[in-house]
Amino acid sequence: KYGIVTNGTEAGNKVTLKNSTLNVENGYGIYFPSDGEVTVDNSVINAKYTGVQVCSGSLTVTGETAITATGQPQEKTDGDGPIADGAAVSIVNRDGYKGLGTVTIENGVFNSAADVEAVKAYSFNNTNKTEEEWAEAGNVVEVTGGSFSSNIAENIVNSDMQATVASGGETRTVIGKTAVENAVKALGAGDKITFTKAA
Repeated sequence: KYGIVTNGTEAGNKVTLKNSTLNVENGYGIYFPSDGEVTVDNSVINAKYTGVQVCSGSLTVTGETAITATGQPQEKTDGDGPIADGAAVSIVNRDGYKGLGTVTIENGVFNSAADVEAVKAYSFNNTNKTEEEWAEAGNVVEVTGGSFSSNIAENIVNSDMQATVASGGETRTVIGKTAVENAVKALGAGDKITFTKAA
């Protein structure tokens, strides 16, 4: 069910996935509800319900990383434990956890199922078990680069280079100089790139 999981009561945990592949076909890639830090560097994560979910601590995603979640969001029935929200990366602001540090997504390819956001940052209401708006998400989460299978909420993007690429019937959001340059190089006949922000 889990590739890597920590206990929410623990402090100072450190998880580093470097030059590695983590496959959890029918579960969660990394679920991190504890204090500490998670680093995903130049690694591949394939999971069903969510690729990486943090409700506490800090997260850095960098290098030639690829994180994929294949599943559709599932209804949450209990107040504790992971939320099957279908996001490649999900950052959840929840009561009863030690608090989030900083989340930085610098590079990588992030894929979720159709109609599911690739990166989600939200507040979770433990009582009625629903996702809610998290107005301060931008103070914690910063997306500076990467290629995403969906739009990314503007309040968590920090880059003056952003485009959408339509290729082979799929539309991707690309953020940051490196990802945009790579997308331009990869354009084929009939592909279309639209700059939404250009430095």
